[in-house]
Amino acid sequence: MRGNGHGGHRRAALLLAVALAMTAPAATGQEGSAGDLTDFPLADCETLQRPSSPNHWLAASEGPCATIADEAAPVFEVSAAEQAAAWESWIADQPRAEITGRSPDGLQIQAVERSSVFGFTDHVSIAVLPLAEGRSSVAIYSRAATGYWDFGVNRARVRDWLRGAGQILSGRPR
Repeated sequence: MRGNGHGGHRRAALLLAVALAMTAPAATGQEGSAGDLTDFPLADCETLQRPSSPNHWLAASEGPCATIADEAAPVFEVSAAEQAAAWESWIADQPRAEITGRSPDGLQIQAVERSSVFGFTDHVSIAVLPLAEGRSSVAIYSRAATGYWDFGVNRARVRDWLRGAGQILSGRPR
């Protein structure tokens, strides 16, 4: 028996509802523009308000961000300036990412990356942390600008970007 022809309308309505839910403003704790570092979330991890939604991921192993991190970030056997340069190189190589702000010393970087299909914007904040003996660590925080769910995209991005920057710093091909 054939349907009444309304199945296509129901599917379209469902797809529209899902798209609208995904683009609803998220409570990211980062209101305003990411065009500069005035709202740089990693500047003060002690007061960082992380949302209850699952659409963000933070990696850090040193400094105040380490106490609220979802996972540890590596310590690199390079200076903070060398690590910051690797991050800038990595971001420049990403097809849908761009740097939107950086601190005068270059150790804090704000970037955005857009999804390939719908163009959803995610904000990525990177704080390179100088350590003793010419070493450095990093705090990297990726979060959705809209929506509630990210289906693990921000966790995957943090891990991918950490791996990519590590490959640049080690001289291995990407």
